Amino acid sequence: MNTTHYLFRLRDEVEKTHPRLGNLVAMVVLATKARKCLLIISPSGCGKSRASSFVGNSLQNTLYLDRVSVAGLATLAKKLSGFRGLVVVDDIAHGQTNYIRIATVETFAMLTYAHSITSHTKASLYSIVNFQGATVINIQPVLLSHLLASDEWEASIQDKTIRYYHLYRPIKPNQYPPNAR
Repeated sequence: MNTTHYLFRLRDEVEKTHPRLGNLVAMVVLATKARKCLLIISPSGCGKSRASSFVGNSLQNTLYLDRVSVAGLATLAKKLSGFRGLVVVDDIAHGQTNYIRIATVETFAMLTYAHSITSHTKASLYSIVNFQGATVINIQPVLLSHLLASDEWEASIQDKTIRYYHLYRPIKPNQYPPNAR
């Protein structure tokens, strides 16, 4: 009988084809199972998208967002209400401004933490209720510095997110996703 925990086996399998990516994949799985908001901080080309899409593709209910504003969530409110799955914001850099990037992280941190949000602004009116999912947001270190400098960081982001710093650039990049199970 194999008594090694699933996450260790997964990490080891990913390491075979994608060296130094196994711990990140295991962290994404752990945050997803715990229904937390995970910020993956890493420079371009280090595997953020590869790890988050690998885990997302292994789940039944994953919503991939390339970029989204708080007002844009109004169109997703019905889908995210009662949601049980994973939301992946592939790269927060695709947001248009620092304000939008910060508001997006803040909104998903609050949504994942409190399980609901309501927006009553001039531009949008919506509610997302009973959100029971996890969120993974990929962010580059330079953009994290803007987030850390914002008032929103201390007020409503830092204690509602898990941060994972993945600073390994692949020596021999593998264009194919890991095939671990």
